Amino acid sequence: MKKLLKMGMCIMMAAAILSGCGGNAKTETAVYEGEINGAKISNTIEYSGDRVLKQTAVSEMNFKSLGITKTLIEQTVAQYKELYNIEGVNYKADVTDEKITETTVVDYEKTDFEALKNAKLITNTKEDGKVLYVSYEQTVKNLESAGLTKK
Repeated sequence: MKKLLKMGMCIMMAAAILSGCGGNAKTETAVYEGEINGAKISNTIEYSGDRVLKQTAVSEMNFKSLGITKTLIEQTVAQYKELYNIEGVNYKADVTDEKITETTVVDYEKTDFEALKNAKLITNTKEDGKVLYVSYEQTVKNLESAGLTKK
């Protein structure tokens, strides 16, 4: 169960980190959607050049049809609320008797990258471990390799 929820969260937030500066490009928006292991996922990325500025991920899953209890879902949500209690991150979950809708917003301009790494909301490919920004190009590669497509 945790794996299904975490997969949705990781897919929407997965990003390899690159160092450097992101030019003066205008802000653009891209939306990636798809279904993974029964979860409908929508990921909206606001970016400038190769720098992701803000990412909003929404996932919806009918947990009852997967044989998962509402109690287990609520316990998992409580753990995520604690784990994602980070400045610049807004996590909420709406749970009904049959489904869960999770929304996670990460404002990369207002958050602490080290805290994001510790919460496994981002990954790092730099040897020195220093995160300067989230790469739009790498984020798109990760989302597409997970099965999401651009809308």
